[in-house]
Parts: sequence; structure tokens; C-alpha cells
Amino acid sequence: IEQTSDGAWKIRLRAHAVEGAANVALIEQLAEWLDVPKSHIQLVRGQSARQKVVAVASLDESEVLERLRGATTI
Repeated sequence: IEQTSDGAWKIRLRAHAVEGAANVALIEQLAEWLDVPKSHIQLVRGQSARQKVVAVASLDESEVLERLRGATTI
């Protein structure tokens, strides 16, 4: 995981983009890094694209950013 210069996050997954496997893997990984249930993460846009937009139900933006920054040290 790394933050790009435009503020987006680049996350590399091992799952293939077949039948939604990569989307499931993304939600699972984000749930782990953010320490929230998978049900709190929603794929808002980009279900079949490389760039995605997600919403996290139980955290505000600053908390999400703080937790993702912590994940970059993994």
C-alpha cells in the first residue's frame, strides 16, 4: 500500500480480477487494515475498473487516513 502524490491510495492485491475476486480481496484487506467489519466497507464506484472508490461506514475520513498510513509500515 502506498499513497500517491495526488492523495489516492495504491493497493496491490494478489487476487485476480475475475468474477469479483479482487473486489472481495480489497474489502477484506481494507477491513483488516482499518480494523472494521467487512460489512462496514462498501465499494461505491469502480466495481469493474482498476480505480475504485470505497466508503467506510464507521470511521470518519481522518481516522481512515490515519489507519491507512499505519498500514504502509506493514
